[in-house]
Amino acid sequence: MSTQDILKNYTHAFKASYPAVTAEGVMCYAIVAGHEEPLTVGKIAEMAGMTEPVAYRELASLSSGAGAGLITFINMGDGRNMARLTPLGSKFRDELQKKIPV
Repeated sequence: MSTQDILKNYTHAFKASYPAVTAEGVMCYAIVAGHEEPLTVGKIAEMAGMTEPVAYRELASLSSGAGAGLITFINMGDGRNMARLTPLGSKFRDELQKKIPV
């Protein structure tokens, strides 16, 4: 299965549970889900090829405060925000991995 096919299947499965999340949001979630340690919003933006404000907006749509409850932000107190999966986000990642063969 090609990377494009995996991404297509991942997005389809994601949208079945969270239809309001954009493709960019799915990409940001996939980046966070692929790392055990929290990542800065800037790092996520860099990895996704988008600006930091766009990445923050997409992550906010996935957050426990205003969105799907899959991501939580950690304010580092120095102007940086880190993002990591919530327990729900980790559970959803595990479910996606079972549904999508790699």
